[in-house]
Amino acid sequence: MDKTVVPSFCIVVETDNLAIVDLDELFRCLDSIESQGALVQQADGVFVADGGVVPETVLAEIRRRRPWVTIVKRAHGASYIDLKLAGALETGSEIIVFCDGDIAYEAGWLEALLDGFRQRPDADMIAGETTTPITGPYSLAFAMTFNFPRLTGESALAPTTTYWANNVAARRTSLTRVPLPDPAELYRGQNLIHMARVLRESGVILRQPRARGWHAVVPPSEVITRYYRLGRDAASIRVITARETGTPYLGAMAPDRPGHGVFGRLAGRLQQIARTQPSSLLLLPLALPVLCVMGTAYLIGRASAGLWQPRGLPDTSARAA
Repeated sequence: MDKTVVPSFCIVVETDNLAIVDLDELFRCLDSIESQGALVQQADGVFVADGGVVPETVLAEIRRRRPWVTIVKRAHGASYIDLKLAGALETGSEIIVFCDGDIAYEAGWLEALLDGFRQRPDADMIAGETTTPITGPYSLAFAMTFNFPRLTGESALAPTTTYWANNVAARRTSLTRVPLPDPAELYRGQNLIHMARVLRESGVILRQPRARGWHAVVPPSEVITRYYRLGRDAASIRVITARETGTPYLGAMAPDRPGHGVFGRLAGRLQQIARTQPSSLLLLPLALPVLCVMGTAYLIGRASAGLWQPRGLPDTSARAA
């Protein structure tokens, strides 16, 4: 990409997810950002925002080995959205690239995100595609049920009804106009509430298939808790979006298809895996018991949210100044 067409940008890496995965994922994430080449050097800053998850010894090692990274410390237990905005507030960059510390980004990822704004000057957000590796029965069950579908293999920008906050670039002016929400009842899924609000304001969110990231697989010791939270979040998101728009959120990131229900989504994921990694389907009999545990935890979380969900919960939206 020609330097003259690159908008000013910064990169924000939050560390909240590292509470449940190996800290080595953070180094893999930073290595993948550094591998984007000379374009990273044009950034107004690469910020690692931490709320007490990463030990000080690790942060010191990052400062020593990666002097191009700036550590932004927040209060212990700072929320996912608070950490993202902490880095965004460090500069006045036109574009803010949001990352998660448990994702490794493919070569060309950063250029593809920024190039989206060159192609579509009207875009508010350019969303990359995120998926997970399949290396055995457990990760197959995870790939079939977690938020992220398989990569589409496409190359052209396309409209999307979903973006992932771990792999997206946003205009600062757009975030000021429609702030990132942080509803008290959500663990994750704030991006889906924000997406609905942006589209309601006639905003433009595009999917960039060339901006690809690989999310770490949640370890077995944490998977029941995570799927329980996913279920609660799903119920809360439906309540919030229905309250705001009159219609519950039913969006999906391609190649998932919206409104297909649980079994339709599972069937779709099987088709995706058959297309991209067919040999892994031989592991399906071993993956099914794990899938059932994940699904049960999700359904219990969803049911429990329905029992306590009040109608008017607070929403602490924050602005990227």
